[in-house]
Amino acid sequence: MSDAASEFRPPWAVTMWVSDQHIFAEVPMSGGQAPPYIAKFPLTSTGLGVALNCLKQIHDGLGHLRYEPPQVKVARKTKRTAKPKVELSPEQNDRIKSILKKKGLINE
Repeated sequence: MSDAASEFRPPWAVTMWVSDQHIFAEVPMSGGQAPPYIAKFPLTSTGLGVALNCLKQIHDGLGHLRYEPPQVKVARKTKRTAKPKVELSPEQNDRIKSILKKKGLINE
């Protein structure tokens, strides 16, 4: 069993969602010491632009931090094995050809 990473998001990550009239952005406070700030924008192209500008400002403030996503090991559940090579006798080859001719799949 591999260890699960506790957090993949960088420190400047913002969670966003929409309702029927607004765009909401949950902005984390520094170090998680305070509850997050939830900003509300109108559900328009202008509101989306302002929300993205807010995200850009947060990144500019915290983006100087070097962020490396955690490395996750993926365990392979099955091993790939080579398929066994099938050896057919000449009689078996003839029998297969006759069946395929009767079915109309080959014209030999």
